[in-house]
Amino acid sequence: MPALPPGRQEPAGQQSSGSRTIRVYNVDPDDVPPFGAMEIAGWDSDRRAFKVQRCTISGRNDLIFNGMHPIPSGMEGTARSDVQVTAAFVPSDGSNPLPGDVWGVAVGEWLLSPRYPGYTILDATTAVRGFCVVVSQRANITEFIRVTGTPTPGPGLRSHPSGFRPN
Repeated sequence: MPALPPGRQEPAGQQSSGSRTIRVYNVDPDDVPPFGAMEIAGWDSDRRAFKVQRCTISGRNDLIFNGMHPIPSGMEGTARSDVQVTAAFVPSDGSNPLPGDVWGVAVGEWLLSPRYPGYTILDATTAVRGFCVVVSQRANITEFIRVTGTPTPGPGLRSHPSGFRPN
């Protein structure tokens, strides 16, 4: 991609460095904290920005993340949706994230917590300051609801716990 003239910025979401910066408008009644997770709640055509709010579904892995400055309620800001993002976590949970751990966001929260899926911790060297580097989990997150039935072994299959028939 060709370089832009000095003083000219690329449009949000189209930076050549691979970074995905998104213009957002906070429709939540509370401020988005630094490095907080945000759920997209729609599009504001007048502001040309995505409306954002707190998470409404636990365990999501498609959230966008605020930068280092809070976004006050009713104000605009920017968010990131890169493969790797910096995310804040709940410091009062009594545990700090470690690389390889899976943390996510609960309903009504902005920060990661160890009790929910969604993001894998990559780097926790800044955990003492309340944030870490995460990557979205690749697998789809589903919630187990109930068992509606169990398969019955058919002809030629032994009743083996895995359904596998050894030769």
